[in-house]
Amino acid sequence: DVSIILDVSREECVNRVAGRRIDPVTKKSYHVRFVHAENEEIERRLVQRDDDKPQVINKRYMQYEKNLEGCLEPLYRTGHV
Repeated sequence: DVSIILDVSREECVNRVAGRRIDPVTKKSYHVRFVHAENEEIERRLVQRDDDKPQVINKRYMQYEKNLEGCLEPLYRTGHV
């Protein structure tokens, strides 16, 4: 077993998650930069989930950073990274 660590900036993480939009009718996921709605009708009804807002993402990211070292230490120690 091997673990992979992705080195992605906080800014990029926030931008990717905060850009997600959901169509409440079809439940299909879109993104403002990467996956655009097929037409204007769908575009108009897209919503951002409350947990995809930058303030919430930053709070989750801070928790991630706080817990990261404790999660990685056993992996490094056993050579699984």
